[in-house]
Amino acid sequence: MVISKIRIARKVPLILVLFLLNAGVSLAGQMVKRHILALYSSEQQTAPRYTRIHQNVETVLNHLGCIVEYHDIDTGLPDAATMQKYRGILTWFTHNQIKHKLDYMQWLPQQLKHGRKLVILGSLGGFQPDQAQITSEISKVFFRALGIECDDNSWDDNPAVIEIAEKNTPMVEFERSLDHELDYYVRVRPLNDSIHPLLILQKHNHANSRSVVIATSPWGGFALSPYIIYDDDVSFKRQWRLNPFKFFAQAFDLHELPKPDITTRNGSRIWLSHIDGDALVSVSEIGAGKYCGEVVRDKILKAYDWPVSVSIVVAELLQDEKFDAIARSIFTLDNVEIASHTYSHPFYWDENYGHKNEYKQRHLPIPGYKFNAQQEVIGAVEYIDNRLAPPDKKTSVYFWSGNCEPTAEAVRQCTNAAILNMNGGDTVFDKNTPSYCHVAPLRVPVGGQMQYYAVNSNENIYTNEWHGPFYGYMNSLRTFAYTGTPVRLRPINVYYHFYSGEKWAALNALKTVLDSSLTNDVAPLFVSEYLKIVQDFFTTEIEETGENRWSIRNAAVCRTIRFDDCDLQPELQQSRNVIGFLHHQNCLYVHLGSEKESFVVLTEKPAERVYLHQASHGLENVRLFTNNIEFRASGFGRGHFTFRNLLAQSVYSVRINGKKAKISTNEEGELRIECQMHGTTEFTVNRDRAEHAIN
Repeated sequence: MVISKIRIARKVPLILVLFLLNAGVSLAGQMVKRHILALYSSEQQTAPRYTRIHQNVETVLNHLGCIVEYHDIDTGLPDAATMQKYRGILTWFTHNQIKHKLDYMQWLPQQLKHGRKLVILGSLGGFQPDQAQITSEISKVFFRALGIECDDNSWDDNPAVIEIAEKNTPMVEFERSLDHELDYYVRVRPLNDSIHPLLILQKHNHANSRSVVIATSPWGGFALSPYIIYDDDVSFKRQWRLNPFKFFAQAFDLHELPKPDITTRNGSRIWLSHIDGDALVSVSEIGAGKYCGEVVRDKILKAYDWPVSVSIVVAELLQDEKFDAIARSIFTLDNVEIASHTYSHPFYWDENYGHKNEYKQRHLPIPGYKFNAQQEVIGAVEYIDNRLAPPDKKTSVYFWSGNCEPTAEAVRQCTNAAILNMNGGDTVFDKNTPSYCHVAPLRVPVGGQMQYYAVNSNENIYTNEWHGPFYGYMNSLRTFAYTGTPVRLRPINVYYHFYSGEKWAALNALKTVLDSSLTNDVAPLFVSEYLKIVQDFFTTEIEETGENRWSIRNAAVCRTIRFDDCDLQPELQQSRNVIGFLHHQNCLYVHLGSEKESFVVLTEKPAERVYLHQASHGLENVRLFTNNIEFRASGFGRGHFTFRNLLAQSVYSVRINGKKAKISTNEEGELRIECQMHGTTEFTVNRDRAEHAIN
């Protein structure tokens, strides 16, 4: 069990502890550094969203508990004070020509001396001798600091002479084999035993040509292109050769660390659903004279009592007041959260967008209207709140439209209005796109603001931009499956437009997706709830206070802490604000309560106290005892709550909002409560002493 292995260097002798305490010295815990500095060159990749790090690596680092921050190396290098918070540095340059090359080569070894990890991907990045600044001696000194020697003159791109000398197959052939795809060679030689090779190439019939192109090291690791990811030049689809989960966990030393988890609530996989407002006003082929908004309302929103975040496009509703009435009837539904999908539905947001010529117009036509970021956000929200929303509801979320690449000003409008934002990312992971490369990260920086990505693509992607097949959205079930196992990487996100109510094939596909995704023990949330969990992921602070002891501080919204490769469990009496746990996929998921500070102590001993094993909804005011359990939960959908360590084969009286039922525990003392949730529900569980134990 990995998590129980504590490095000897962290242990403090008892005599020294007593000395320090007597001297009045505080034995403060060690803060876990979660930030990774991603360096990129704006001359190579104009913004973070276009970097290979963002498009491929950040998703994995998020899963491993890390926060990726981007810095344009063309603007210079961060100072010592800025670097204090970073756990490590990550680069993926597309070629060796970068600005400030000499400064960079002197700066990077200093970061290693301060204990920061380094991972170099793609090109080794500006290190080779050139005619401008870098002499052969400077290059050698730099590589010597990494424990390697690189001969740039040895490169070869003739696949006929390149062959594999050694490989760690699970690490370097993760999603795609290297067979017949050895396209590049450069000789990289380790200078000492600190380099742990994962892939060694050599040139056929060339003595002393062994080259380490992928390796880990105590300082981090490196992997050279094209042996990181396979790129298809025709389809633009990608696949990992490198196993990113294991490689980055090892290179950045992340195995033992607790990780805030955005996929799970109380052990159950999070489920959310949202509707982009397009085509609410379109005439449906389903039902005579019905509009798509009415069909989706009646066939989906009223038929499935699960939380859905629904948006409208103001430009569509301006055509006729009858469309306002349809929107109002939707927003009055209890299980609907109000969202906006813009004022004019921009197809591209930035006037300087490089592919704007692909669009016939910038936005939907509105007489006399000229694009304005404030009107797109604030104007749309005010229209909804003043004309469409019931008195007890307001707009909570803003869904980006078109290319989903908003300007910083547009995102700032959301931030200033305290409106959460989401969309973009276009995650697809299925048989046609079989790779974690196409799973988007959690967010992307936009000029100092943050855009949050949708979890999954919508039916527009699965139906080839609504050209068919119109049942294509059923393929989203594969994405749900592949992002849930063998690694629970993302929640389930049922994401669609009102035009799914236009055709029977699309509506039936949507029903199939809903029916299938809701059969599991999921945790249903509104989009706003999910986004607050994601935001809390980035602000959570973790402190290691001793062996298998952790202090967690956050806003008490992200309430799941995950330990990978862990067969331990919380010591419930010593832990604080821990209401339960679950083991899944060789991981330990710890369920936190409603306090903003938690204390997690792990042990090998089985839990003896009553605890929450798994639940669908968040629990408040929790009391857990052998003969009595009390809690409150809120939300929609099918509720399920499983508790363990009660008296085995005993009868318990359960009150759900005052309605009484009797439920028996199994032979292991497990009690499961199921009910339909619709709003706030009070639960009370008492052992029925009048009943005898079940034989």
